[in-house]
Amino acid sequence: MADFKAAIIGCGGRASYHAEAYLKNEDIELVAVADMDTKRADSFGENFGGKVYHDAEKMLDEAKPDIVSVATREHPRSMLTTMCAESGVKGIIAEKPMSRTLNQAYEMVEVCEANDCVLTVCMQMRFCPVFIRAREVIKNGEIGRPYFLRACSYGALMEQGPHIIDTILFVIGDRKVVSVMAQVDEIEKSNDMVHPCPVFTVGYLKLEDDTRVVIESGRTFAGVPELGGTWLQKRVEILGTEGMCDAVVSHYCKVLRSDTPGWQVTKSSNKDWDAATPLFIEQLVDVIRNGGEHINNGRESLRGFEIIQAMYQSVLTKSAVELPMDRNLTPLEEIMTAGE
Repeated sequence: MADFKAAIIGCGGRASYHAEAYLKNEDIELVAVADMDTKRADSFGENFGGKVYHDAEKMLDEAKPDIVSVATREHPRSMLTTMCAESGVKGIIAEKPMSRTLNQAYEMVEVCEANDCVLTVCMQMRFCPVFIRAREVIKNGEIGRPYFLRACSYGALMEQGPHIIDTILFVIGDRKVVSVMAQVDEIEKSNDMVHPCPVFTVGYLKLEDDTRVVIESGRTFAGVPELGGTWLQKRVEILGTEGMCDAVVSHYCKVLRSDTPGWQVTKSSNKDWDAATPLFIEQLVDVIRNGGEHINNGRESLRGFEIIQAMYQSVLTKSAVELPMDRNLTPLEEIMTAGE
């Protein structure tokens, strides 16, 4: 018999990855799913099992899950996270983006800490071999001192931007970002997306050791045709004093060192990407059972989300924004309503 009962709130496309990961884990039984869209909930339950609910609060009260995936859009995520934490859930996997506003993200972290609930945000690229390798390259000094990074991703800043920013924080060893600048484009097309926001963003991050990072994130991002696809066009390039590193999810991590001829290549595939969410959940089970911190814990995920909000704040102020920023600012909301 499984040690932990799991449930999913929100039965959209991304929820299927959570369900598949739960079904692969012998320590977990998927006992319930919930969605206000009755047809979507019923169909999801038929495909993956678990008792179907159309009310999340009722599901939490009756099914009493240990782990809950909050796979809704970002608007209700803070409220649902609070509901889960206060109902006695042991661990939460919130989808990205973490929330709609920075204050909501803080509230998610605070309510989970107050209720001894492990909050994680599912930015599973930290479990991809190419980025684990890139982190090792920097940590081991294989390319000397890193001084410039370029990160790019198909998908807007509130779509895939959380992934690429979290990957930057992971690769650089979670050093502090002290200020950001940004510019956006194609605001008028934002309502075509699941997470409404400007379609394209260019950002500039300054780290505490003066390392610089340039970010491109958007649906009009010009990817590399030879790599194919769109959503897996996520890339981090690192320049160091003694070499360089180029990592692309599901493709490769290439390292060029001044003391070794030619590229050293770690290959990857879609199998590694598919394995990332199950590995994410395995670590959550271990943290709930044995203690410790998940590498995508709420506080760490909050750092990345704050960078996103600071980038939008920079758009409003037309200047660099220092971190930490005021949690009560709502720059994305101001950008989206400026023309109304």
